[in-house]
Amino acid sequence: MKEFHLAFVDYRTVLDYSPSHLIPQQEYIKTVQTQPTGNVWDFENEWSTAVCGCCYDVGAYMAPSLTTSSYLNPGYRVYSLDGDYAGSSFWALDHRTVIMNLTATNLYNKTIFIDEYDARDAYQMENLFPNDWNNLIERLKNDLDGPLMGLAYQYYTKSYAHGNQCDHHCRRGLLCNFITARSDDIHACDAIPPFQS
Repeated sequence: MKEFHLAFVDYRTVLDYSPSHLIPQQEYIKTVQTQPTGNVWDFENEWSTAVCGCCYDVGAYMAPSLTTSSYLNPGYRVYSLDGDYAGSSFWALDHRTVIMNLTATNLYNKTIFIDEYDARDAYQMENLFPNDWNNLIERLKNDLDGPLMGLAYQYYTKSYAHGNQCDHHCRRGLLCNFITARSDDIHACDAIPPFQS
């Protein structure tokens, strides 16, 4: 088994790098079940046929970072995986995100970690298979200005900001980040509805 750790914040900032991170999944398409990496967010996954021209089911999970940065609470993620037994799928079954509340930590002068959310419960998903994430993306796309997208924004900022702080343009950009693994594909987000006044 090979492990790949690719930590970056935004695919668009690594134009030359983004096609390279797809190579391990293409090469090990029959072997890799879950590919966790660090420093970004849930939805920046690769499950689409548009990514490499083939269909593959790999859950590529990007965990939050414990590194503090402006306007983000530090966080980490605990994955529940299908276990180590004969015939195991090794799929991610769920994950729980834990954050350190910087405001409360500074106010009370002690480290305060809180459970932010469990993916399946928060997003009302049956499983965390690639098709389930794709269904969630479709739900977000069809209700871009609704409460679910607001919740996604809140969790994207690790509860630093509330969803109402992200307008339609912000939400459209965020959803675009969620659905594309190719930073050089300028048409990846054409299907996201524009603002209707």
